[in-house]
Amino acid sequence: MSEDKSKSQVPNALTVSVGEDTTIFDALQRRESVVIGRAPDCDVVIQDLKASRRHCQLTRKENGFLLQDLGSRNGTLVNGTKITEPMLLKVNQTFQIGDTMFYLT
Repeated sequence: MSEDKSKSQVPNALTVSVGEDTTIFDALQRRESVVIGRAPDCDVVIQDLKASRRHCQLTRKENGFLLQDLGSRNGTLVNGTKITEPMLLKVNQTFQIGDTMFYLT
């Protein structure tokens, strides 16, 4: 029973919000890792001028997703603070690239 509970705490979708626009990416269900950035070959492409071409990566772990900045110029923020090392994120946690907010659901 505790195994079912822990699985429900692992995110399976990524909601991206820019101003009034919201998009849901279900790529987290199908991939072990997802690269986010402005480059057209990223798994999640965003149109934020403050984002790097390959800005950050989410990697599936047993109990969440590991968020890692890929050496971006403006950084990746969690709770308003620029991360300096990979950080484990779980359901309902958010992170930010430029003016774009990301929600793990």
